[in-house]
Formats: sequence, structure tokens, C-alpha cells
Amino acid sequence: YELQDLAEAYGEQKEHIAFNDTIHHYYLHAKAFQVEAVSLADAFGGLLENGIGDIKGLIDEIEANIMISDFSGLLVWMWNLYTGTDESITDEQVKEFLDRTDALLEAYPDNEVLAAKAMELWETVYTLQFKKKVPEMIVHRAHALLLRFAWCSDVLDGFYELLKHSNAVNDPEKWVGYYQNKRVMTSLVQNNRIAYTFPPDIPQETFVRSHPKIGANDKCPCGSGKKFKKCCRGKGIYD
Repeated sequence: YELQDLAEAYGEQKEHIAFNDTIHHYYLHAKAFQVEAVSLADAFGGLLENGIGDIKGLIDEIEANIMISDFSGLLVWMWNLYTGTDESITDEQVKEFLDRTDALLEAYPDNEVLAAKAMELWETVYTLQFKKKVPEMIVHRAHALLLRFAWCSDVLDGFYELLKHSNAVNDPEKWVGYYQNKRVMTSLVQNNRIAYTFPPDIPQETFVRSHPKIGANDKCPCGSGKKFKKCCRGKGIYD
């Protein structure tokens, strides 16, 4: 935490230090990892409010700077963490995060970190906040980012996780179609992620009978007096 100590000393005006954007980005990046780890520990330890406070504090710290490409991915990362952690967050707040993420993607189209974090935010918003499948429109946007940053493992992972929460998971042909690109396939092989080209297994619901199983030679429960196999078996009434 030497870099963080220097930054805090600078903030408290204990030392005169010249920070450039690169050093500042490294500091914020390291702090983002720390905040993510601490907020997770706080959640498990029953100190959720502390974790949320740390996340909001880092969001404010990032936003206090003049926005540059390097800061944009960190900001979306924290928006995603905030959305997934704070159960009191409103749909209006989340929609603002989505709108601002769109603006950042337009402003910094060559930032692969931002692209990966945007996918993570989309997945969190639709699965946890809106509680529905990721819409096809969002999948298409994420796919465009996948094609642009096919070499980036974080983008590969982000797209796969997002796709798992879309309707494509029930359509193998559509799923495979998203990966029919030479650069994407090459990257999947190089990054040991070729399994991503197949949709994950969907657990089947266990069938539970509403009544005991009836033997073929048992009396039919309809009351006819006939054996089940000679009466209602196969009609879908008591099967």
C-alpha cells in the first residue's frame, strides 16, 4: 500500500508529490481492488453499510477527477459493485449508471477495460436489479465489443457471463453463432476458453407426480372397475 500511503499523505498535504495521470490511475486501480475485497468481507461479516460507504467513497474520488480513458473503466467497475451490493439502490440510479456508461463507451471506444466492465454492469443490472434476462439488444452491443476486443480475456469472460443470462442460453444455434468469428475463435483457443462456444448445461426441473404411480393391472381410479391399462392409461389423466 506504499502508493496509497503516498496519495493519502499528499491529500492531507503532508508531502508535496507530483502525480501524473498514469500514477494516479495505478493508485485508483489498486484502491478499487482493495475496496472490492473489503466490501465483500464486510458483506459476509454483517457490516454491509461499511462496504457500501467505501464503494461510494471511491466513486466520489474517481468522479472528482477530470475524466480520462483510464479512469472510465474504474468508474463503471465501482458502479457495478455498488449495484450488486446496495439492495436499496433504485432503478433510477441504475438507469443513470447505464446512460453514463453508454456515454463513456462512446467517448473511449478503444478501452478494453471499460468494455469488459460495461458487460459486467449490464449483467448485474438485468439479473439482480431488473430481475430478468439480458435483452437481445444488450447482447448485440456486447457482441460488438467482443468483436472489437477479441484478444482480451476479460472481455471474453464478460461476454460469456452475460450470454449465460440471456435467452441465447436456450438456443444452441444462436449461442454458437455469436462465436463464429476467426479472431474470436483464435482468442478462445489461445486463452483456454474454447468451452465458451457451447452453452452451459441447464439443470432440468425434477418431475414430481401429483399422485401415486398406478400399476397397469390396478383398478382404474376413475371408478369404472376396469384395470388401468384397459381404461384411462395413456390419456394423461392419471399417468
